[in-house]
Amino acid sequence: MKVLWAVIHDLLKFPFQLFLRDSSKQKPEAAEMLLLSPKPEPALEQVVPAEDFASVSSAVQTEPTREVFPALTDASVAYISSKTAKIMQGPQWSYDTVLAEYNYGKAVHILGYDGRFARIVFANESAWVLKDDISTNINDVFPIFVEGNIYLSEDKEVKKLRKLIKDQYFTEMLYLPLQGIEYVAYILGQHNLFLPEIDVRPRVAGSIHINLRGHRGVHIGITPKTGSVIEYKDENGVGQIGYVEAVYPDGSIYFSIVGLQSDGKFSKQKLSKEVWLALQPVFIQVL
Repeated sequence: MKVLWAVIHDLLKFPFQLFLRDSSKQKPEAAEMLLLSPKPEPALEQVVPAEDFASVSSAVQTEPTREVFPALTDASVAYISSKTAKIMQGPQWSYDTVLAEYNYGKAVHILGYDGRFARIVFANESAWVLKDDISTNINDVFPIFVEGNIYLSEDKEVKKLRKLIKDQYFTEMLYLPLQGIEYVAYILGQHNLFLPEIDVRPRVAGSIHINLRGHRGVHIGITPKTGSVIEYKDENGVGQIGYVEAVYPDGSIYFSIVGLQSDGKFSKQKLSKEVWLALQPVFIQVL
């Protein structure tokens, strides 16, 4: 009986083993499944060719590039020829578009023209001014003095000078001929130098150096230097003032002056050291 039961047991176990064997073939183990599953493709890195760098960088720029003006030549220079000139934002008269006001004689760089206006360089950008307020001819704006000529109030050269120094000595309305102190103020201004302001009025040639004593930026002495102001009183006790053009190795000096022989007369003098020492002049040097 035991033998019969063992045979039946084996017969029942055999098909179940076959089922387990088939199942093991269809479902691999977890480790085997990891090995068999497909690997994901790596993400591709975006590569920008070298020749495209410029276009990519320009695409991210948001601020507009400011206009940069090249070095300008003398041919592009003009000068304010009216008493004052308004600098405008655009080539037209419009409400609240005045950027600045330039005085007579100021140099401006011309970039072009549009109708009645000229485009100029202004604060490293550009602005506009009326063409009638400028001149490209420097001789239309700045005076030219000829030795020996007498310059009276109505002379155009005198009018130019008085505009440039803003008639600071109040001579235009008095119809006075050109004064020596006016000429000196003009010449110094052309070198971007200015006599210090003093409270004493009137400012008379022959006493200017006295009123300037103690002012900063001024040296007063008895030794001439090129670019200094010469001041003295002539044999009649009349004060004279001029501009030292040159000092020579032998001690002689060359200077320009107005009103020496007669009122308004422009002249140039070369004096040896012995002669100018006899005048007992003082020399004012603006630093």
